[in-house]
Amino acid sequence: MDIKIIPQKLAGKIPFVSGKSQGHRIIIAKALAALKDYSNENIVDIPIKTNVPDDILKTANAVKQFKEKSPVIDCGASGTTLRLLLPVFAALCNNSTFTMNEQLAKRPLTKLILQLEEHGCKISRQANTITVSGKLNGGVFTLPGNISSQYISGLLFALPLTEEGGNIRLTTELSSAKYVQLTTDTLKEFGIKTEHIKDDNLDLFKIDGNQHYKTPKSLNLQRDWSATAFWLTATFAGSSLTLEKEYCKSIQPDMEIMDILQQMKTSDELMLDCDNIPDLVPVLTVAAAFRPKNSVTKLINLKRLHFKESDRVSTSAKMLTCLGGNITATDDSLTIISKGELLGGIVDGAEDHRIVMAAAIAATACSNPVIIKGAQAVSKSYPDFFKDFKELGGNIVEI
Repeated sequence: MDIKIIPQKLAGKIPFVSGKSQGHRIIIAKALAALKDYSNENIVDIPIKTNVPDDILKTANAVKQFKEKSPVIDCGASGTTLRLLLPVFAALCNNSTFTMNEQLAKRPLTKLILQLEEHGCKISRQANTITVSGKLNGGVFTLPGNISSQYISGLLFALPLTEEGGNIRLTTELSSAKYVQLTTDTLKEFGIKTEHIKDDNLDLFKIDGNQHYKTPKSLNLQRDWSATAFWLTATFAGSSLTLEKEYCKSIQPDMEIMDILQQMKTSDELMLDCDNIPDLVPVLTVAAAFRPKNSVTKLINLKRLHFKESDRVSTSAKMLTCLGGNITATDDSLTIISKGELLGGIVDGAEDHRIVMAAAIAATACSNPVIIKGAQAVSKSYPDFFKDFKELGGNIVEI
C-alpha cells in the first residue's frame, strides 16, 4: 500500500497503545501458567484486544502449541517471538521447528543457539528454518549482553521449567537492560523467582528449577512508549497533542523520549547514546531535523540497528535525505544538522514499520506532500497507526 500525506498538523489526545514488549511476555507467561488446564481454545488471552499487531499474533499462535509433540512455530518477521520462545520450546518439547522470513533469518542468533546446544539441544539451521531436538537442561549459561537482551529474557522464561534451573552469566555489559527488567517483573507477577546480582561488575541471573507459573488476579498494562514516541515527536514538530498522566509506572526505556525532546528544544550540540533505545532512532532523526536551524544531533552506538526489520542506520538516513534533511551515516552513528525544516518527497518504507511511521510524522510538518511506499508495514507493531493518524487530523490519500 502506497500513501500520500498532505502536510497538516495533528491535534487531540495521544492514543493509548498497549505495550508490545509487555504483551509478548504476558502471553507467554499466561500460556505457561495454563499448561495444566491446557486447551487450544482458552490458553491465550491477548492483552491487546483490537487490531492486534502481527508480532503479537505470532507469539499468541505459537504458545497454543506448547503441548504439541512436534510443533511448527511460524515467527514471520517477529524476532521477539523467535528469541523468547526458542528456549521455552526447547525446555518443553523434544522436537520443534521454527520458520521465519528472510530478514529475520539474517538477525543474530548464533550465541543463543550455541548455549542451547551446550545444554542438551541439537539444533540445525537451513535457510529460514531452525530445527531443535532434545530437551533443554539447566546449568550455567554464558552469553554476551550487548547483542540482544532477548537472549537473556528467553532463558529467564525457560529455566524455571527445567529440573536444575540455572545461572545466566553475562560476559559484557547488558544493553537494553530495562527490557530484561520487564521480563523479571512479569515473571514475578506470575510467581517465578529470579535473582539478579552483579558479579565482577557484570550481570548474573540465578533461576531455580521446577517452578510453576501462576496467573495473577490482575495485570496492569503499560503504554507502548515506542509507539507514543511518534506522537510526541509530532508535537515537537508543531502539532497539538496531549498525553494523559497514566504513564508514570512504566519502566520501558523508550519513555526517555520525553527527556530527549526537552533537550532538543535548545540549539546546543547534542549527542545521544542509543544503545538502550534502538527503536527510537528513526523518529529521533525526524525530531532532530526540526530542531532550531543549524543544531547538530549525533546518535551513537547504533551497530545493532543494522539487524532490525531493515538496516535502520541506512534506511533512517535514506528516509531523512529523501525528505530534504541533512544527515550523514557511519557504521555506528547518524549525525543530523537541522535546516529547521523538511521539504517532503518520496520515502521507501523498506518493509520497516518504524521507518514508515517516522516518515508519516515528518510529513505533518513538511513543506510539501510525502509519499510513503509500503505503508502497510505498520501492521507489525501498530495496525491502527494510520487510523489514529486520520482521527487526529492527518490528511492521507491511498494511491
